[in-house]
Amino acid sequence: MNFLFIVQGEGRGHLTQALALKTILEKKGHKVVEVLVGKDKKRNLPIFFVEKIKVPVSNFFSPDFATTKKIRTNIWKSFFINLFKIPIFIRSIFFIRKKIKESNPDIIINLYDFLAGFSNFVFSFKKPFVCLANQYIFLHPDFEFPLTESKIEIKAMNLYNKITCLKADKIFALSLEKKEDILNKKIIVIPPILRPEVFLETSKKENYICGYLMNQFLVDKIKELHQKNPKEEWHFFWDKKDADEITVFNKTLFFHRLNDFVFLKYLSSCKGFIGTAGFESLAEAIYFEKPVAMIPTHIEQACNAFETEKNGAGIVLNDFDLEKFLNYIPKYKPSTAFKKWVESGEDKIIKEIENIRKK
Repeated sequence: MNFLFIVQGEGRGHLTQALALKTILEKKGHKVVEVLVGKDKKRNLPIFFVEKIKVPVSNFFSPDFATTKKIRTNIWKSFFINLFKIPIFIRSIFFIRKKIKESNPDIIINLYDFLAGFSNFVFSFKKPFVCLANQYIFLHPDFEFPLTESKIEIKAMNLYNKITCLKADKIFALSLEKKEDILNKKIIVIPPILRPEVFLETSKKENYICGYLMNQFLVDKIKELHQKNPKEEWHFFWDKKDADEITVFNKTLFFHRLNDFVFLKYLSSCKGFIGTAGFESLAEAIYFEKPVAMIPTHIEQACNAFETEKNGAGIVLNDFDLEKFLNYIPKYKPSTAFKKWVESGEDKIIKEIENIRKK
């Protein structure tokens, strides 16, 4: 079968999921013919994705979170800013329809792009429409939300989630823990799908902290905190435009331009991982049996962080409290069940997708 991917391009999570899914499909003789990536003007498409996907890639403008000078993103500010971009988004919807007509795929897979779901609702593509993302686990009736989060924000998030998968034939909900499928809602629960490169790395423990961030405001927070802990070696990854491969702030604080091969090298050998609770980074860190510290920047990440902490894989920090994290690292106990859960995912994905063809 021929597949077309539509990918939400914010951060690295959905992009690396697209790479992993492409590998899984190609093993079975299927082909990805084109990839459409939705992103905001302020973000570059990471070089690692362009180099590895090896099929035609087209960009279109899609909603994104507004940047702020606070750790926590204001989702209402993001909502109103995106409202003013509706004319741009309308053009994107017609662009998506045009590309689907040109590629004529057998199946469309949406990796959490808002406009893809909306386009399918408006135009009814008449092609099987499959959606895959970790955010869909929030639609599962057994998912526990953190009590500290606003119920209004949770409902708003799940409304957004439902729009991305409007009229979907199947909804693959990536989850850090095993849950039952909800067939009447078309929800199929699958493990995190990790790239083949992850399985080639050997987990080691060297004396440095690894981290990943998107909000540029957090850079100043990290520099300020590191001045209080100058002996601790930190390696952070960012997607800052026009940044050098490595930006050296001092002898023990380094910022690396986002490169997934280099990121995996540092992640697999660190003593602990700090991030904003993006799903893909969490899944990779847990697979490498690394303790994680999570500083969520919005409601979705707060839910990821809550689930991770509940399963004993990390701690949630309200700020960059390094001492709390360093005290936690020796107490961390990795779980062998997670690796088994991850390794069961490939067969389930192929089975469910090939069932669509039989219909």
